[in-house]
Amino acid sequence: MRRPVGVFGVGWGAPLSEARVTLGIACEQRYAWRNASDFHVCRGQSTLIGYAAWIEVITRQERVEGILATFIGTPCPNVAASLRQELRLPRNVDPISLTWRSGETIRLDETTAGCKLTVAGPRWGMQMQREQLAQAFASVTEELRP
Repeated sequence: MRRPVGVFGVGWGAPLSEARVTLGIACEQRYAWRNASDFHVCRGQSTLIGYAAWIEVITRQERVEGILATFIGTPCPNVAASLRQELRLPRNVDPISLTWRSGETIRLDETTAGCKLTVAGPRWGMQMQREQLAQAFASVTEELRP
């Protein structure tokens, strides 16, 4: 399978202003992603793949680097079926969790807040992977302490 160059009509590196129009969000909230990086979040509500969602567009210097979507009140199997069709994912990818060496990521997780989709471009994907590894090592280190 090819690595994603964007999602839902929004390409990596596209201007945030275009992404807002394409995704139909007004960016009710804007803030720094995880408070310690040069990535920022533009958050709003819209509909993706036929379901209502909170959408977070991850940007760097006002350019799109990834998209998070939380589908509230929609069962993850329904979202997964629509997502497989939209992104032309193979049926044997279950659960949906793909990562490429260059950093791109497609991941669908069931959370207490709803069904959460992460689609990351190469720059944000690499940053996200570094932070996840750091957290994992910190947890292991803490557990090994006497």
